[in-house]
Amino acid sequence: MQDAYRAVGRRGLCVRYGALSDVDAETVEVGKTAVQVLRDVGLRVVWNGRPEMVIRVTPLSWRPRLLVEE
Repeated sequence: MQDAYRAVGRRGLCVRYGALSDVDAETVEVGKTAVQVLRDVGLRVVWNGRPEMVIRVTPLSWRPRLLVEE
């Protein structure tokens, strides 16, 4: 929930990730893939490549979804 509050407060969004195993090298590969996908869609990403660190998308303008009645 804290990550959502940070995003709404315009402090960026923390993206958490992990591998199915406890092997750090596999977790790093998952992180690299996530970073590349986020960058490919035009987002600015900060990550130091360490498996215990979250990926931060910043800046991020949080816009709540508009509810459309049908």
